[in-house]
Amino acid sequence: MQDLERRLAVLEAEVASLRSSRGRLRRAGMAAAAGLLAAAGLGLARPAERTVEAERFVLLDAEGRTRATLGCGGAGEPEFSLLTPEGAPAAVLGLQGPGFGSLRIRAPGPLGEIEVGTTLLGQPALVVKDAEGNLRATLGLSNGLSAGLQLYTGAAVPAFRAVTTPEKSVLLGLFDGRGVERFGASVLDRGSVGIMLFDRKGEVRTSAIVEKDDLPAVRLYDAGGKTRAEMEVRGDGGAGMGLRDSRGSLRAVVGISGAGDSGFNALAADGKPLVTLGARANGDMNLAFSSGGTKPLAEFGASMRNGPGGKAFSFLSLGSSTDGRSRMQLQALEAGPARLGLFDEEGRFRTALSVASGGQAGLGIMDVEGNPRISVAWGGPEKEQGLLNLSPEGKVLHRLP
Repeated sequence: MQDLERRLAVLEAEVASLRSSRGRLRRAGMAAAAGLLAAAGLGLARPAERTVEAERFVLLDAEGRTRATLGCGGAGEPEFSLLTPEGAPAAVLGLQGPGFGSLRIRAPGPLGEIEVGTTLLGQPALVVKDAEGNLRATLGLSNGLSAGLQLYTGAAVPAFRAVTTPEKSVLLGLFDGRGVERFGASVLDRGSVGIMLFDRKGEVRTSAIVEKDDLPAVRLYDAGGKTRAEMEVRGDGGAGMGLRDSRGSLRAVVGISGAGDSGFNALAADGKPLVTLGARANGDMNLAFSSGGTKPLAEFGASMRNGPGGKAFSFLSLGSSTDGRSRMQLQALEAGPARLGLFDEEGRFRTALSVASGGQAGLGIMDVEGNPRISVAWGGPEKEQGLLNLSPEGKVLHRLP
């Protein structure tokens, strides 16, 4: 009994100790929770913002020298500058105007500076200047996305230009000391390539082009920009050259065909032929004079082997000044007869005179219907000669010895 009471007393003491320890732990947990809440509260509360206002900030190095500045430049636009130990600007980042930002990097010594930025139109650009601030080179994009490079002389005068377009064309230009373009070259998207030469006023005077079909052409221009001479090679293998007057009318043409035929034409102001000279590859040639009509007034021709029997022959034809109708024809056949024919105003054959290779000569006169009325012959193998007066049906009416 006493042992049981003693064990109960011990248990009650242990229970009381546990109750005391539990209270201490509860109070410690509440304190820790309160501390965590306080800490969380401090973390959520943002400190008050602080603003530093100034017109200019200056950064000094260990020796007290100004190495960087932040402020507004002379134009009132913000800029950030990095300086050399001597205080010279080495790099400047800022605005040159509304919407025009730039970064200027100055090379050491007298080499000038490079500026990268955007123009007032929002176009990216790179600018190179010399030590005196003169413009020497620009590189940029236009609104049409054409890229351009331009070089300048020491006086900021254009000297060279290169442009590429979105259509894959390339344009080049060279300028004289006055900034006037004197030479241009282009490679166009359609495959043609060309060059242009300009006078001292910048007017084009010569152009040469090779088209996409690889056919070349050259043109010369007057001071007013009108074409005065042109030369080209055609797809059939032929070539030609034309000359124009001050009004642009074609007045002379020289050409050769792919088959080897060559010719020359002198034209009136309205384009009608006046003089025609031709030479065929087979040896034939002719010369004709016209008054602007469709038929020549005078024509001379010769063939080396296309006459009767494959022989050479030549001819001369004279026509009327009003309608070009032939009035006289003269023909000569190699080792053969020579003939002279006369025609009336209507182009009807009226008189013929011929000399044969054997020595026989003859004269024939025809009426308006073309019927022979008088025939005269002399010479010949039997040395006979005589005069015949013929009827319209060709019957002999008179014979004279």
